[in-house]
Amino acid sequence: MVAIDAAQPPTAAAVACEATSTNKWLGDGKNVLGLIGASSQIEFINRAVCTQGEHFVDSWALSWVSIQNGTGGPNNILQTGYAKCGVSSSCGWNGGNSYVWYYYGRNAGPCGAKFQTGVVKIYNVSSGLHDFAVLKSGTHYNVTVDSVVEAQRSVSDIETCWEGGGASSAGWYNEMLNNGDQGGGPSTNHQSLDNNAYLTGTGWHSFTHPLNSLCVNTAALPNWHCQWSGSYSDRIYTWDDRFP
Repeated sequence: MVAIDAAQPPTAAAVACEATSTNKWLGDGKNVLGLIGASSQIEFINRAVCTQGEHFVDSWALSWVSIQNGTGGPNNILQTGYAKCGVSSSCGWNGGNSYVWYYYGRNAGPCGAKFQTGVVKIYNVSSGLHDFAVLKSGTHYNVTVDSVVEAQRSVSDIETCWEGGGASSAGWYNEMLNNGDQGGGPSTNHQSLDNNAYLTGTGWHSFTHPLNSLCVNTAALPNWHCQWSGSYSDRIYTWDDRFP
């Protein structure tokens, strides 16, 4: 493991939290037969979580790549990326510092009761572009950051415990829990999720969309934006126009 514990860069002035919190996403996903991995080079942005009022509400700003299987419920997922979590949240606040994390979950099914690791901190992060991947390798599914294996799940955790016999889709997303959470980069520095790709038995394949097309999941807030870009149309840009 290579720790990245430099001082955190300044966060933009936050927006007030709204009274209720529900998951919302910016990004795209793809259904894939024979899926065994997904990857993305994600730009670190020290995104702001919302400012709490008198009554605390859940809040987070996540960026991640994942494989999942939605059969039987939403919890069959293996994912990794960046987390910035509010003081009231199901992911660790970490003193307000951003960090690299992974998560594994399964629904109740072939392997028994529902199980979740929760958001597991790997190390603090404060700058740069970092390569994230979840992929099958031998008898495990590895979680890698900059090509270093940071966590593992057994093949059976994915291919037996997830109903349907393994992963069926991949995702490349920013996730916000409150409308006050920053949805992406500021207007002057759109956050990139680049070199997006998925893995099958025949190798890695680029995940592309038409240049400048809007992401499928653009969430419900008009201030949040997401579109495709890049030389090979395999890059997602996200930004929040409340932050200059």
